[in-house]
Amino acid sequence: MRIARQALLLALACGGAAAHAGESGCAVPQFPACASGECVHRVDAQVREWRLCLAAYHARPEEAAMLRVDQEVEARLANWLVATRVSADGQAERQRQLNRIDRERRLYLDEQAASGRIVYAVERK
Repeated sequence: MRIARQALLLALACGGAAAHAGESGCAVPQFPACASGECVHRVDAQVREWRLCLAAYHARPEEAAMLRVDQEVEARLANWLVATRVSADGQAERQRQLNRIDRERRLYLDEQAASGRIVYAVERK
């Protein structure tokens, strides 16, 4: 039951993220359940594109809504990293890719915190 409830909440969060992203023109990254190298590269590229688009969007007055979407994306990325690490068990190259993505995620969150952006509870360590 708990897993089904979490899946429902994730689906609702994804729907909300997609709606807000439409306002800015930024494509919200998709986090499929996979562990192939191609899939990891695709997710990494989508996250990088999202962050570049978001950085351009920060100059606009609707920043608060996009920051909420960014928080959702970062939480989904963290969950995806955990799930993908488990499914990529024993694949050293995949683990290195995931470690790099996680390192970049942490640096991104640190930069956001240093810039004065609101730090959400899910981002705190």
